Amino acid sequence: MGGIFLKILNMSIAASWLILAVVLLRFVMKKTPKWITVLLWGIVALRLAVPFSFESALSLVPSAEIFSTHNIQYETSAIKSGIPAINNAVNPVLGEAFALNPAASVNPLYVWMFIVSVIWLIGITTIFLYAAISYLQVRHSVAERVPYEGNIFLCDYVKSPFILGLARPKIYLPSNINEAAMEMVIVHEKAHLARRDHWWKPLGFLILAIHWFNPLCWIAYVLLCRDIELACDEKVVQQMNLDGKKQYSTALLECSTRRRLVAICPLAFGEIGVKERVKNILNYKKPAAWAIIVSVITCVMVSVCFATDPKQTPSEISPGQSTFEAEILETHDSYFLVEPAEGSRELNSTDRIEVPMQNMDLSPKPQVGDRIKIEYNGGISETGDPLDNAISQAILDHYASGKPDGLIHVESHVLLANEGTNKTPISLSDHAASEETVYLLVLHQTYSTYGGALEEKGGSHVPAAITFNVSESGEYTVKEYWEPRNGAYYVGDIRGKFPGASADDALNSQAYAKDLEAQCYGQALGYLSSAGSLDAKIAALLDAICTSPTADSAPGAYINAHKAEYEELLGYGEYTLRYCFARFDEGSETGLDGHIMMQACEDIAAGWGEKPSVSSQSADGVPTGQIWYSAFKNNALGLLEQYAEIELEKRYPASYLLLNMLGEV
Repeated sequence: MGGIFLKILNMSIAASWLILAVVLLRFVMKKTPKWITVLLWGIVALRLAVPFSFESALSLVPSAEIFSTHNIQYETSAIKSGIPAINNAVNPVLGEAFALNPAASVNPLYVWMFIVSVIWLIGITTIFLYAAISYLQVRHSVAERVPYEGNIFLCDYVKSPFILGLARPKIYLPSNINEAAMEMVIVHEKAHLARRDHWWKPLGFLILAIHWFNPLCWIAYVLLCRDIELACDEKVVQQMNLDGKKQYSTALLECSTRRRLVAICPLAFGEIGVKERVKNILNYKKPAAWAIIVSVITCVMVSVCFATDPKQTPSEISPGQSTFEAEILETHDSYFLVEPAEGSRELNSTDRIEVPMQNMDLSPKPQVGDRIKIEYNGGISETGDPLDNAISQAILDHYASGKPDGLIHVESHVLLANEGTNKTPISLSDHAASEETVYLLVLHQTYSTYGGALEEKGGSHVPAAITFNVSESGEYTVKEYWEPRNGAYYVGDIRGKFPGASADDALNSQAYAKDLEAQCYGQALGYLSSAGSLDAKIAALLDAICTSPTADSAPGAYINAHKAEYEELLGYGEYTLRYCFARFDEGSETGLDGHIMMQACEDIAAGWGEKPSVSSQSADGVPTGQIWYSAFKNNALGLLEQYAEIELEKRYPASYLLLNMLGEV
């Protein structure tokens, strides 16, 4: 029940933005036909009633899910409002007030959420009870009635005309109503029936009962009732002259009543907003076609911006949490076996993932073949391979766990052999608890980032055999991490441990050395880049290269005088290109820095297999890096028209990188 209330709560908060937008439009666009305003309230109703919504890049809703069921039940109490200032103000208070007790099975906030959901149900019950009593009272008041014509009846106990009924609605009029007013009243009530208002108002009340805790929903319901009456008035008076409008207004004043605002069924002629309605009737003018078109376009824009959910990007997914659409392949007592749908952000469609039941809040329990949205908090990396993730973590734990040294620890590995219990391969889809041993060639390296510089501090190529216990839910736990002894025992240990030809591969580590080193270096560079210090390092290298020799103005002389710095600059590869392209894109790189960056870009591109053939000569014959960049950029844009994206990336990787930075690919 708590999960259902959280879903309703999130829907209500998301719809509140749309309600505010409609209220603002209602105030700004007073000349808009009222049927358009009623249409907007219909969109609000859909937002409040439908448990899903489309995602849109144009959505102005900060967050579609402020409260996460899994987060509230199992993790630190926090909200995701989509507004950092609110998160920063609220989350510390929530975290302190509802601190997770390690001995408890759930978050204390989850218990409070259950209590609140019970109060929510009590509120719904109270409102429905009120509606039922009100309906019975109205039914009792019209028990004695006299037919007038068709579905119209006269009744002594009726003080104001109204409509009652859904399937077979009837119009009830006071017995003492004068004939002049009666004609106008009947026209009005028939207009209500033609517009199906006797359905929409009860439906609005039903939605209000579900979202009774949201004060904006009460405001929306009251304004909906007003706009229904205004729209009906406009439909009636659009063909009337001034005398007819005056007669209609007189009838409205004579039949005005002080009925309670929240009534589920009756549509009373003089129920609410009499003063506003009379003013609107007397001032009514048929709107121009252009005004209607503008109003409709505004409705569409509001719907796109506030009736859709914001697109979720990977950065919005918290660390260790994957959100994906999946199809259920098998159901078990404690978990589902699912296949992620094609196009999932985090996973490949060929993966098979076991998701524990406790990680989901699904009611009723889905069946095989159903498609569901899952938030799974637990060990799925971008590769979607739980075994590979377990291997990486085991290696890093072996070398770095419990050894805080301020260094970056990275690893890369080659899987040489894989054996399970009874020498049979193990996969995630095998449900029985088992063991699995992997035989690897591992490279572990450490780097320092002191002063913003990336400096290798150590590394080792070591064969390793890791044995995992594999649980029924597919969780990998390290049982043994094996490495050979050094010295004279090294070869014998490997041949005694590794099966078949994998021993020869383990002993031939140089065959894999370059690839493993490149992977480790790339991981370290990625860490340094994400820390924001790699750009500073590249800038420092350029400054160092440009300091001397001062007597020779040829750029080549500066490079020759600082070969170590220049080689390091080239070694950063993609990151150097990104830095240089970004500076060139800002303009004015006509000095020595521009020359050095131009040469570095050409050398890196050549190392990637692309030899730029563009000119760097200015109009006066003096070469500049800025002119070279403009020519290189224009050439890249020309290549985009000649080659498909995949072929362009393969043949011209440096140009492709620039186009990617420019948003062209």
